Formats: sequence, C-alpha cells, structure tokens
Amino acid sequence: MFEIPPGVSIVWRRPGPNSPAATNGVDKIWIDPALSQAEIRCGIAHEIVHLEHRHQGHQPPAIERSVRYETARRLIAIEDLRAAVAWAQSPADLRDELGVTNMVLLDRLNCVTDDELLLLEHAASHHAI
Repeated sequence: MFEIPPGVSIVWRRPGPNSPAATNGVDKIWIDPALSQAEIRCGIAHEIVHLEHRHQGHQPPAIERSVRYETARRLIAIEDLRAAVAWAQSPADLRDELGVTNMVLLDRLNCVTDDELLLLEHAASHHAI
C-alpha cells in the first residue's frame, strides 16, 4: 500500500512530453491529470518508490525494473491476484479488478516467486484465462 509521504506534494501537471509522471526524489511528484484513475494510482505509486530510494533524474534500466517490480508487488497483493485469477475471463478482467495498468499487471506476473506461482496455478487450474 502507498501513502503520500509527509512533506511531499503532488503537482497536477504532466512533467514532460514523454513522461506522464516524475519525481525530484525529494519532495515533489508530478502527474498528468489527464490520466485514468488506474494510471494515476500506478504512476503515483511508482514515483513514491523512487522517492523512498531518493532517486533523482533518469535511472538505469536495472533500477527502473526494480522500481517497477516493487511497485507492482505493493499494488497487487498475491491474495488479490489469486482471487481474481480464479474467475477472470481475460487479462483485462484482472487489470480492472485489481485497479492497475497493463504494465503493472505484467510486472506483477513477471516477478512472482515460485511459491506465488503455485498459488496462481492452483487458482487457475479450475479456470483458464
């Protein structure tokens, strides 16, 4: 779960033409107000992880992937994913049920542990998407 850290302000303005969200790594998060609710939720969560690590500016691909995976794990609890897998008819059903973007859903699926995979396989064994 995420909360806006004390002293951090949200600036409701797109930070740049190629970036819907950004942070200065200290006390500000910029977010495009034209984004969907799920995109805003995921974007702010992603930037909070960067803030927690005091990242400033663009990060190398390995750091960015680590931030994406941490964001996905924190936004999608394995219990919620397991419950949704048991009934969902499509990846869109999963995404909508979990309130995340396609990228965050894919990141969560890409970073499941072996134990989590067993839980998901069991849930899906009675219902395939």
